[in-house]
Amino acid sequence: MKVPTRRYRKRDKARSFSNKTPFQRFLIVFAGPAFNILFAIVAIYFTLVINGYGILPAQVKDVQPGFPAYEAGLRQGDKIVDINGVKISGWEDAHQRDRLFR
Repeated sequence: MKVPTRRYRKRDKARSFSNKTPFQRFLIVFAGPAFNILFAIVAIYFTLVINGYGILPAQVKDVQPGFPAYEAGLRQGDKIVDINGVKISGWEDAHQRDRLFR
């Protein structure tokens, strides 16, 4: 049984990958992964622009009566805006400032 072969026209053969220079082959092979990385960066950027980068607010969730926080006047839903006079913007910032003042 004879395996069928493809016959290329001259103009198709001139455009084929095997007839490209090594630099052109490199660019062709590099273009796919480069576009994937670029697309991922653009997709992440627009996801963050549309949805925003979430910052947890420094807000008291629950305070049990009889504990020092309750005695100091903290209640559920209170927002912490500063610690020892240092302004904070979110829960992560509050946690870092709390570690500094210990």
